[in-house]
Amino acid sequence: MPPHRHSTVKLSPHLERVTDLPRSAHRLARGGSRDLFLKQGSLDGACGPYCVFMAMLGYGLIRRSEINWSSSVDRRTRLGKLMSAIDQHGQFFRDGTDINDLKAIIDGSFGNLLSLQPLTSTGSKLDQAIIDEVESGHFVCLWMRGRALSHWVLVVGLETRNEQAHALLALDPDGREPSLACWNAVIDLHHSGTGNHRHLFRPDGRRVRFEAAVGLRLAAKK
Repeated sequence: MPPHRHSTVKLSPHLERVTDLPRSAHRLARGGSRDLFLKQGSLDGACGPYCVFMAMLGYGLIRRSEINWSSSVDRRTRLGKLMSAIDQHGQFFRDGTDINDLKAIIDGSFGNLLSLQPLTSTGSKLDQAIIDEVESGHFVCLWMRGRALSHWVLVVGLETRNEQAHALLALDPDGREPSLACWNAVIDLHHSGTGNHRHLFRPDGRRVRFEAAVGLRLAAKK
């Protein structure tokens, strides 16, 4: 999904530091999103936790080789505590997750390393809050609603035209694995939708509204 020919792309600087990936694949993925991407199961509602996992991979808090649900994980470790919290919320998150759910599973494990900052604005001010967060180098978990859609994606970059943000570049855990780009979904910010559904989610093609967003930031060192 290439950007417009007259646009520029700004990606999270953390995409250049994803580990566990051969150099050739780093070049192909322009920063390692293949290693960052996690595919959501088709029957679960765990898109929110998948986005958090992808952000933690991007920040280097965990390694992809550590994420193996079929093997035993020491539940005394941060990753073990995180998986225990996910287990307590239900294996498939059938009803989905909200910001409070995401915060609950992080606080008891990586809470001193990863800070979740809800972006409380609405409408165009929420758009700008997301843009500001990404321009500051942070990942953003974005919850969208549309026709037969309630879904989290991880915003990893921006597409700009004439120095103005035009679209959000995202990793969709329910989408295809990225190949030559660091994203597999684009959310047009200036699409003229109807009512509250002002944005266009591609490649899905549905008009969406932003239900909630949370900035995922590395916690300040004390």
